[in-house]
Amino acid sequence: MIEKSVCIVNSKNLFLALSEIKDQLNLNIIDINIKSLDKKLFNYDNYIFIFTNKNHIYSKELENKSLVLDSFPLSIFKLLEEINTLFLKLNYQNQSNIVIKNYKLNLNSRTISSNLGSLKLTEKEMNLIVYLNRIKKPQKINELQKIIWYFNDNLETHTVETHIYRLRKKIKIFFDDENFLLSNSEGYYL
Repeated sequence: MIEKSVCIVNSKNLFLALSEIKDQLNLNIIDINIKSLDKKLFNYDNYIFIFTNKNHIYSKELENKSLVLDSFPLSIFKLLEEINTLFLKLNYQNQSNIVIKNYKLNLNSRTISSNLGSLKLTEKEMNLIVYLNRIKKPQKINELQKIIWYFNDNLETHTVETHIYRLRKKIKIFFDDENFLLSNSEGYYL
């Protein structure tokens, strides 16, 4: 199991208090000076940050990974509740994100995003992308009809082709990417 780490930034007293009970918390408690804060830590899913100043210089970068303590005295039980809630939120967010090629797919918000922005997808588009990403090999139209649209093999329809055409067009217009969803003689693939 990956150990959860709580980085206490510029608060020696809070660090010392939590360090005394860290064995009961199942948390790694780290004392950090804001001047020596390594930004690589921001990318670790199992790290959160506690600040005592809401106007700290990393407030935008760590918006979803930090707690700001600005009211004292502080209840240790309330603090632990907030730490656990933040870890739960991070876990939920991380489980809902899938990286595909140069994109991040968010299953909760049904969006695909890159450094160019975020594009809203339909439920069928999401299901199609997730399925093709999971299978990792080209899929024939009739297979996609069964799995994604729950259609019968014998049913003649252009639903799959129409959806794929529209999805390709959306990706092309928004991300200028013609190579996200491809096809060959064996079927469609990412």
